[in-house]
Amino acid sequence: MSISDRQIKPASKPLAGFDGGFVMTIGTIKLPIFVVVDKSAVYNVILGTPWIHQMQAIPSTYHQCVKFPTHKGVFTLQGNQQVARTCFLIEHKSRMAKKL
Repeated sequence: MSISDRQIKPASKPLAGFDGGFVMTIGTIKLPIFVVVDKSAVYNVILGTPWIHQMQAIPSTYHQCVKFPTHKGVFTLQGNQQVARTCFLIEHKSRMAKKL
């Protein structure tokens, strides 16, 4: 990714791998990778760990929701499987049409 050592902010934290092993981080970096568009897409949002912690949110893939505290109480942001499937199919058809 062409990141220099100067861009890495030292931070040592353990990470558990899918194979059950552990590795220690060497640091963190800032990556401006998200843009905002008004268009249905396969993924409507990607939640990063810093946002989840800052919002004190509790995401549940099983329940397809995210709960987080607000000044009015706990807010539940509910997913919609039918809309997600429709977005996926539209995006898939769009990608297939571009290949032709």
